[in-house]
Amino acid sequence: MFVVFEGETEYIRNCFKEYMVRTDSSGRYACLYKRWHLIGLEVGISVASVGLRNEPTVVLPGSAPTWSRREAQP
Repeated sequence: MFVVFEGETEYIRNCFKEYMVRTDSSGRYACLYKRWHLIGLEVGISVASVGLRNEPTVVLPGSAPTWSRREAQP
């Protein structure tokens, strides 16, 4: 899968450099074949999915989510 995205902040543009993502000449737009996760760009979305929307971040094909935020509370 090819992904095209914009680095709106300096932090994201630095992540492009650290992960050696090819960008345009401005360093703001990137396109890559995504075979691995870019943890610095994805972790915030995963945390928000679990914490705010109570969504699992990993669901295997053919299985139902087994963890929820409610289960983690005492």
